[in-house]
Amino acid sequence: MSAGSPSERAQKKNTSFLREFLKAYALKVGRNDRAPPIKMTAKGQIIPSFASLAGALTGIIAVGLVASHFSFPILIAPLGASVVLLFSVYDSPLAQPRNTILGHLMAGLIGAAVAILHVTYFANGEKYVLEAISVAVSIFAMQILRVTHPPAGATAFLASTAITDVESLIGFLIPVIVGVLILVAVAIAFNNMIPKRRYPVYW
Repeated sequence: MSAGSPSERAQKKNTSFLREFLKAYALKVGRNDRAPPIKMTAKGQIIPSFASLAGALTGIIAVGLVASHFSFPILIAPLGASVVLLFSVYDSPLAQPRNTILGHLMAGLIGAAVAILHVTYFANGEKYVLEAISVAVSIFAMQILRVTHPPAGATAFLASTAITDVESLIGFLIPVIVGVLILVAVAIAFNNMIPKRRYPVYW
């Protein structure tokens, strides 16, 4: 009995591969044995949660005071996301000083580079493509250099929309880095005053 023509065998092989791929994909998405139930945190976590609340409040107020006193635009959205890591999951690698500082710096530079290239050579290109490239390249660079800091993705996004030349690059990056340094300093001072907390875990 004939096994079929080469094209038929290739089609069957491709169909079998696709079927197995979709089956494995469905199992990944649908199966989640370790999902915790959605409920209020345990009583033992109430005090640590209040500590995170107080730390976030202190960090943002510190940045805001400097911004207000010196009329310095350092109170930007990505810092709000960084606060979550610095005061809630302070022992995560994503929250350590090198990740926080270098992540924002690198993302800002990458966003700026993409923005300047866009203005110089691709002025008629779509802006959403520019924003997507900035964020994607920032993620790649942070992973390669092991300084991933998720809020820095927002810094890359902002840089790609706000920067048009070297002067605006400086005007954007300095406030970002000053704001980040203030947050890290507050995180060091605050977290180490809380029993059982230690920050940074490493530099």
